[in-house]
Amino acid sequence: LSSANDDLELLRNAHKKALEDLREELTSQSIQRQEALKNEYETEQKKLRDEADARFASELQLRIEEVETSHKSALESLQSQCEERIQRITVEAQQAANMDLEKLRLQATEERDDELNRLRQEMENRTQARIDEMQQQHSMELERLQEESVTA
Repeated sequence: LSSANDDLELLRNAHKKALEDLREELTSQSIQRQEALKNEYETEQKKLRDEADARFASELQLRIEEVETSHKSALESLQSQCEERIQRITVEAQQAANMDLEKLRLQATEERDDELNRLRQEMENRTQARIDEMQQQHSMELERLQEESVTA
């Protein structure tokens, strides 16, 4: 009986030891499984973040290209409008300059004509004065000759 009790005690201890070993093995496996799941979760999270970042970068690049295209189009339109305005202003300025030049030509022609008329009038006045003076001298000479012929 004592031997059977000893065997039972040994069997209990062996069973207890086997349960402890099994518990340790299961705990170790559970920790390893949790670590593997954690690593798998982190890897999946990193993969999802990388995919989201790539998608965001792609969408951002498309948006940047849209904005660049829009800005380029707006800039070309603005440049075209500026060139048209410059051409219009240049034509208007040339027309104004031509009008001013024509006014100056007309003014110069009028001033020249006025000066020519003044000079012509002055020449006519001098000529008339000279004619009057010569007629007066001629009359005086004629009178003197007549007096001389009367006295002679």
